Amino acid sequence: MDRSYAVFGLGEFGRSVCHELMELGADVLAVDRNEAQTTAIADDVTMAVAIDCLNEMAYEKLGLNNMDGVVVSMSGNLGASIMAIMA
Repeated sequence: MDRSYAVFGLGEFGRSVCHELMELGADVLAVDRNEAQTTAIADDVTMAVAIDCLNEMAYEKLGLNNMDGVVVSMSGNLGASIMAIMA
């Protein structure tokens, strides 16, 4: 596939998206505020990171401008979802 995607939010839906994208041959950056979630999926994706999704500076280090697509699946925090979309 030679494409790269970031997935924000590693609940059930976000994890499913990560696995599907990896099966399609994509590079996947999995992002969540909960380090336990990123640790649990780390072996299944290209890279997994835990960040404060309300910290604008945290997004700058992720290289989102180089991604082909971004999936935002954070249901619990509207502010964090908006920050991810605007990054």
